[in-house]
Amino acid sequence: MKHFHHWAILSIFLCCLCSCGTTRQLTSNRKLSEIDKVLIFKPFSRIDTISSGNRGAYSEEDSEQVSAYLLESAQKAFPQNIRKEVLQTDSHEWRLIQEQITQLVLQVEEKQKIIDIPLSDKMIDILNKYNYNFALGAFHVGFTRSRRNYAGEIAKSIGIGILTLGLVVPIPIKSSSTLICFLVDKQNKNIAFYRKRMGQDWDPTDKKKIDRQINYLLMPYLQPNLIRTVDY
Repeated sequence: MKHFHHWAILSIFLCCLCSCGTTRQLTSNRKLSEIDKVLIFKPFSRIDTISSGNRGAYSEEDSEQVSAYLLESAQKAFPQNIRKEVLQTDSHEWRLIQEQITQLVLQVEEKQKIIDIPLSDKMIDILNKYNYNFALGAFHVGFTRSRRNYAGEIAKSIGIGILTLGLVVPIPIKSSSTLICFLVDKQNKNIAFYRKRMGQDWDPTDKKKIDRQINYLLMPYLQPNLIRTVDY
């Protein structure tokens, strides 16, 4: 299952890099007042640490920790009138859910829209099994550089700047954090909400940064009256 997990995260990350970025909020005609309870899928997260050159190494510890941060932050974003439950399931069903969500997100990132992207029969069966009309999912991908690696990349950048007389001065990215949140709608068999935020030089393991990303993506949709009072 871990191999699929890594492949799913990597596939979506590559698709995000190749797209112009779905940063605006995409919504269907589903009204927020019609949402009474939501099933929350455990967030997917992949964190890589770059210690040599530009090649990252997967950090299982950081990835699991960030997944827990995302889950905690997502639950807090919901208003009190919407009941929520975190899905608890076995490894076989969890892999099936991963596959369905991955296919769904890849379609949105490829088409840059949620119209005409129906939920699969398997996804609808999962929601029927747990008696939920709505489910929230999240994908997160990020990387950090070790201090030594970042210092080395800065030195390379300065060297290139000197050799090109300042015409070319590449600036290395110290870290990156990309988060996608979405809500699936069983009754309408589609995606009710979808939004992505990508940030360079954001530490993907920083809990405060994660809280801000979740708030930025979910609060305008789930709690629109609080937009101006929340620091994103």
